[in-house]
Amino acid sequence: DEKNTGQKFDCVVMHDIDILPTPVVDYGWCLYPNQLSGEIECWGWGVPYPDNVGGVVSLSPTHWRGINGFSNEYDGWGGEDDDLYLRLKANNLLKGGCHTWCKDKNKPIVPMVRRPPLGEGKMTCLHDGDHTPRQRAPQDAPMWQRLNSMKAGSKRWLNDGLSSLKFFSAGDALETQACSSACDAPEDPEKRVRLFSEHWSRVSSRAISHPERMEVVRLPGSHGCGNISRPLPLLPAGLMQMRQLLPKLFSGHCDMGEVE
Repeated sequence: DEKNTGQKFDCVVMHDIDILPTPVVDYGWCLYPNQLSGEIECWGWGVPYPDNVGGVVSLSPTHWRGINGFSNEYDGWGGEDDDLYLRLKANNLLKGGCHTWCKDKNKPIVPMVRRPPLGEGKMTCLHDGDHTPRQRAPQDAPMWQRLNSMKAGSKRWLNDGLSSLKFFSAGDALETQACSSACDAPEDPEKRVRLFSEHWSRVSSRAISHPERMEVVRLPGSHGCGNISRPLPLLPAGLMQMRQLLPKLFSGHCDMGEVE
């Protein structure tokens, strides 16, 4: 982030991981809030509806702070993108035109977010069967109440968002530097060229138990001992880090030698 790097970020992009950009998409423009995914393959090279701001959306840090970010109150699938649209509308940040609807006889009359010029916001989709189930929260009445209150001009967004965000760290961040030739990265089994650096923070909305309260058990085997258990020194980021931890946890005990 800006505090740790000392660098000012021009744009901060919220990106659905199942939507992939084509080479023409420019991530460097966010003078106004910009829905980069203006032409999505699985939506007929458009967006689901005129006042949609889902998929891939870019705002400057100033604008993100001005609208107080996303709401923290939505659970399950749906609602948070519509809430974001209403935050942008309340702050007069919808600067888009008719876009893919310009040739329609019945053009939408709702204000729309800015989208890249036609042809420059094309994004492809992963197979929809790989998407997690699109399920709303079991009790979705509160979601509609929040959205309806926002449509009626509620100022609830002032106290729900970045200003109310609380989270707990699940361990050190995973970082990867850009490289022009194939290089390693945490939790990636393959070396590959990396066009940009990455920083993955692992967080939870709930307090996380100390890792030493969790133990790894090695069952009886050729090492000649009964069950052996050792507390975790940290929360593994994935299977690769877990494999690296196992030798350190068990090697040298009961003539086990090296753990593979």
